Amino acid sequence: MCGSGADTGIVAPTGPGLGRVRLTSEDQLLALARHLCSLPEKRSAHVGSIGYGGTREGDRVLVAVDRHYDPDVVRAVVAASRERGARVDLLERPTATPGVT
Repeated sequence: MCGSGADTGIVAPTGPGLGRVRLTSEDQLLALARHLCSLPEKRSAHVGSIGYGGTREGDRVLVAVDRHYDPDVVRAVVAASRERGARVDLLERPTATPGVT
């Protein structure tokens, strides 16, 4: 994943499925979210993790996601941001219902 697994104790696999990590506990997920929240922020059009290390105590953060994201991952990132002292609001957009506009 991002950087060394030494920070989180989670090591990305090699071979088929490269880049995917199987997490087996909420503690592992929260450790990974904390690591993400410590990475330097990079402005990029690249899809994926860019880091949230610039978030400081007292910052106001809006996390806006649709229902395609794993809610456990979203909650872990929100929790890790709050641990850093940020005031975090979460906006979840429901997925579209077929036949409803």
